[in-house]
Amino acid sequence: MNAFKLPFSEFETQRLRLLRYTSRFAQDAFLWYSDEEVMKWAGPDTHKSIDNTLLFIKTITKANSDGKMIYWAVHDKQSKKVIGDISLYPDMKHRFASAGTFLMKTFWRQGIMTEAMQPVLWFAFNKLLLHRVEAQVFSEHIASIKLYEKLGFKKEGLLRQNFLINGTFCNSIMYSLLKDEFIPKCKWTELY
Repeated sequence: MNAFKLPFSEFETQRLRLLRYTSRFAQDAFLWYSDEEVMKWAGPDTHKSIDNTLLFIKTITKANSDGKMIYWAVHDKQSKKVIGDISLYPDMKHRFASAGTFLMKTFWRQGIMTEAMQPVLWFAFNKLLLHRVEAQVFSEHIASIKLYEKLGFKKEGLLRQNFLINGTFCNSIMYSLLKDEFIPKCKWTELY
């Protein structure tokens, strides 16, 4: 467990804002956390009610204040809606973090997460001073594989049948990006 408060920054890219997660985003977040197609690759249960989403936001807010993780709400400037989220689970002792993403289905295949991950990776390497960011992706989740490869992550290996999804053991692939491999692919502004 981290014994200190993690830093936090909000960011703005051409199409997006990455904001601190709060309960005001619950209605938007419920749209993807209740979507079985979005949650298929996630492992956690699909949210059955807005109360599930509110509890989830309360949990991640506490974990963030306890120094265990950082969550950003991905806000689309055009629609003025929160359309996804990005998480970092840092291990400050070993200077790495695990990353995760969710995106509302109507925004798939538009380069949204490629754009949103740029400032998050910069933050991980320059504010948290991490050496490595990793992501574990289900081997059949082609969109996530393409995302991490486009971001410059390297495939490290296959983790055989390490997740139980809907009663079936599934493989995942470990990807990683080292600080000296990070090459920004778009511009952003750090809001604070």
